[in-house]
Amino acid sequence: MCGEVIVKQDEIPALGHSFGDWEIVSKATCENAGELKRVCSVCGAEETKKDPATVTMSKNSFVYSGKVQKPVVVVKDSKGRIIPSAGYTITYSKGCKAVGKYALKLTFKGNYRGTINRTYTIVPKATSISSVLSGKKTFTINWKKQTTESSGYEVQYATASSFKGAKTVAVTSSKITSKKIAAVTSKRKYYVRVRAYKKVGNTKYYSAWSGVKTVVVK
Repeated sequence: MCGEVIVKQDEIPALGHSFGDWEIVSKATCENAGELKRVCSVCGAEETKKDPATVTMSKNSFVYSGKVQKPVVVVKDSKGRIIPSAGYTITYSKGCKAVGKYALKLTFKGNYRGTINRTYTIVPKATSISSVLSGKKTFTINWKKQTTESSGYEVQYATASSFKGAKTVAVTSSKITSKKIAAVTSKRKYYVRVRAYKKVGNTKYYSAWSGVKTVVVK
């Protein structure tokens, strides 16, 4: 949460009072809303208020496209009004193109103070299953090659369409597009899907799963 401070507001007469403009008591920070005060010129009565704000990103994740991708940041007050970009600056990580994690930093200025840090990811493109071939207590899954910003694949199979209790097998090369699954039960129906991944440092970034195919083992 980040607070909003409104420097000027039209005078709003109250019964028996004549209040002036709102004045800043404390600026907004990322932890606390800013506080405003106005004073009655007739009797000296004071009124105060706080007006918190929210910061949202248009997306938390993008699919690799070969282009720079950055989320749109929107800052709103508690009444849903957009706070102008003049009240803050945004800086992004370098690159923002390849698969990986990226950061943005929103720094308030003017009548605002403090910073907000957010992260988002770019993930690989998905692949799709070409075929699933049944064998004797085995089946073989074939899928389309996806070598762009990809390190390999994960094949997942289960006897339930929800993939509850599924087993996952890693394929550590993006050039391999086939995997034989052995030691499965004859005459059982299996649900199969596959996804690409890219390893960056010690972190794997996954594509969406492919569509699901089914196979009945011989």
